[in-house]
Amino acid sequence: MKRILVLVVLCIACQKREPLKRMNCAVCADVCSLDPRLGYDTQSVNVIRSLFDGLMRFNEKGEVVPAVAERVVVSEDAMHYTFYLRESKWSNGDEVTAEDFEYAWKKEVTPEYVTQSSFLFHILKNGQACALGQKPLDELGVKALDKRTLEVELDHPLPYFLKLTTVTPFNPIPKKVVEKDEKWATRLDSSFVSNGPFILEERRYGDQI
Repeated sequence: MKRILVLVVLCIACQKREPLKRMNCAVCADVCSLDPRLGYDTQSVNVIRSLFDGLMRFNEKGEVVPAVAERVVVSEDAMHYTFYLRESKWSNGDEVTAEDFEYAWKKEVTPEYVTQSSFLFHILKNGQACALGQKPLDELGVKALDKRTLEVELDHPLPYFLKLTTVTPFNPIPKKVVEKDEKWATRLDSSFVSNGPFILEERRYGDQI
């Protein structure tokens, strides 16, 4: 009788409890970086995908669908992509803009800024030449036409380009924040700025995020 009573009480308590908003995930090692440009290992990528959102994403069916982009227009020659962004915010309240994407992508091919993923941006017009310092960054095939319009020009047609934009190095970074603090990605609490479905509450190196 006591067992039944306890079960009934627990069920009633469960019905009244507020829905949980926390998801626990196992991470087998510490992440190397929370910066989408520098976090290239599996652990980092998994966490970055929770903290950041790019132009496109995969849905539960494995289809590429808009994320920060609301829609995309592709030219007939598949060389020009125009992304129209939806209204969205960084975790500090700033608006996510096309300029944040342009800034992040240009940073990837800055000769003085070497990353593991820079080669991915060679697909953009003048991508490799910019990375080698042979052409100025202004000639890279990415440009913010206004706050919510990003124009991308490729070096050659790439059938899976939209899929490529789902990988974390193509995520935006908060330009205003990074220009003030190059070490922004090392923040250990909610002062870390991101634009994804989750925000960073606390990070303890070698322990938990």
